[in-house]
Amino acid sequence: MDKHGTELLTEITRLWLEYKEFASFLSKTFADLDYFYIRRKRHPSLADFMRYYFCNLVCDELFSKLQEAMMRLIIQEREGGQIDRNLLKKVLDFFLEAGGNGTTDYYEKLEQIMLAEVAAYYSQLSLEWWFWGDSFSNYLRKVDRCLNQEEARAEFYLSQTTKTKLLDVQCS
Repeated sequence: MDKHGTELLTEITRLWLEYKEFASFLSKTFADLDYFYIRRKRHPSLADFMRYYFCNLVCDELFSKLQEAMMRLIIQEREGGQIDRNLLKKVLDFFLEAGGNGTTDYYEKLEQIMLAEVAAYYSQLSLEWWFWGDSFSNYLRKVDRCLNQEEARAEFYLSQTTKTKLLDVQCS
């Protein structure tokens, strides 16, 4: 709870890996119970149950801090800074894996935040370029450069559907 930024993102990926190992062990240990009893009673599977509680205990509490840390990294990279792209990809993969089957779709929530942020960022940048009186051809070159850079970033750590949505938002 006391960690922030990259340290928090690193910790959540470590916790998620530990959780998956533990969940796999428990699922194998209680496979018969899961198969014969839980399905017959129409209860959620053990794996779904464990993921639900992990998300309730960890994701619900830390989502805003995680989202803030991720957005800071993305903005830092967008402004020319060096970041750990692999860490960002691992955290986004964590959100993809954690969602579904009764849990909040954290990736979808994060995707909406990212799309709103990218729209605001490039709207502001576009206004600045026009304000400073760039020629139309210079403006188009800058737009093209930003599109290529954003596409490269999206290609590395976002899902294909998010990449498409991101580029649609950026172009509009």
